[in-house]
Amino acid sequence: MMLSLEVESAMTREALLEQLRRLCTKEGSVTKWAMRHGIRPQYVHMALNGERAPGPQILAAMGLERVQPAESYRRRQAAE
Repeated sequence: MMLSLEVESAMTREALLEQLRRLCTKEGSVTKWAMRHGIRPQYVHMALNGERAPGPQILAAMGLERVQPAESYRRRQAAE
């Protein structure tokens, strides 16, 4: 019996912003997209311009959530 795990790759910030741009274009404008999702248009503009990170409201409207990258570990060097 094989165990199947579905693993989704994390999206880079650049890819997220590109997707947000496409959604806004599809909606007709940043303002229209923001208003449809109950988000201040200025906040979306700031995210798209790199002045603020896309936060929980924008991510939720996009159907996304923030994930923390996995921690990495290495062997400690022996004390001399």
